[in-house]
Amino acid sequence: MTAPTIAILTLRNDLHALAIQHACARFSDVGCVVIEMDSLASSGAFSWSSHDESVAELVDRSAKRIRPGNCAVAWYRRVGFHQATAQSADEAESDLINNDCRAAFAGLFATRFKGTWVSEPDATANAENKLLQLDTARRVGLRIPETLVSQNPDDVLRFCSQHARVIVKPVKGTIRRPLLTSRIVRPLTPEFLDAVSICPAIYQEEVPGTKHLRVVLFGNHCYSALLSAEALDWRANLDIPCSPTVISSALRERLLEFLSQMGLRMGVFDLKYVEESDVSVWLEVNPQGQFLFLEGMADLPLTDAFSDFLRETALLA
Repeated sequence: MTAPTIAILTLRNDLHALAIQHACARFSDVGCVVIEMDSLASSGAFSWSSHDESVAELVDRSAKRIRPGNCAVAWYRRVGFHQATAQSADEAESDLINNDCRAAFAGLFATRFKGTWVSEPDATANAENKLLQLDTARRVGLRIPETLVSQNPDDVLRFCSQHARVIVKPVKGTIRRPLLTSRIVRPLTPEFLDAVSICPAIYQEEVPGTKHLRVVLFGNHCYSALLSAEALDWRANLDIPCSPTVISSALRERLLEFLSQMGLRMGVFDLKYVEESDVSVWLEVNPQGQFLFLEGMADLPLTDAFSDFLRETALLA
């Protein structure tokens, strides 16, 4: 009997994908392949037929032909970016290549893959929406900062007047330039208020303190780390104290309920821990967030934990 296959759908040379594939090599009862979805252009590998379901394949990182219908699990790691070889002086040509590769891949897995997603593409896309995140977090009982998403200067001015400190961050952001969370400087200038009207942004009351929680859920498996940083956004400098911690059972259950409500099988959560009141305040979730750096910083066994989770999922599929 053929061992079930785990397919990791990602970008070229993705460290997370390669580390998990390496960890899965210790299993004798499952296989693992990496499909670099930004390498589809010019590969000559894609085929799909409406009348012959056996014609439905593409290639993995090692150029081995893969049929999605034979895969038990698909880890939806990093998908939807531009093709690495689709750059052209003709913008319309590049757009055509990128769009057609992306749509063909999505259609191939939508029609032929019958296994388990980690997580479903539509659920992942929904969970990336910050407004939907906040609304769901509030409904499952998580404490969230008071938040305004707006491009109306009057509303932003009013919101800032109601809070001692306010932070601003993008609603979606851009892969072309990292945009960190920033504190709004008072007094608000006319130039700032003019910039507000360009597009909506997220304005939140600042949560006090220097303790940050990153909680990683793989199914029901929970791992958490406590980071200490003066900066609002600790991601800019990882040379900070970080140690494993245990969150309360009540917080864990609410985060699990959040995953359930969003239809996710995994999530990487950021919260702020306020020592004075002993509460954890929700900030956001990344449904396919980075987690391997915590292994080195907090000595959390996340590579083995996630590969074990994928194996369990594959054997149950």
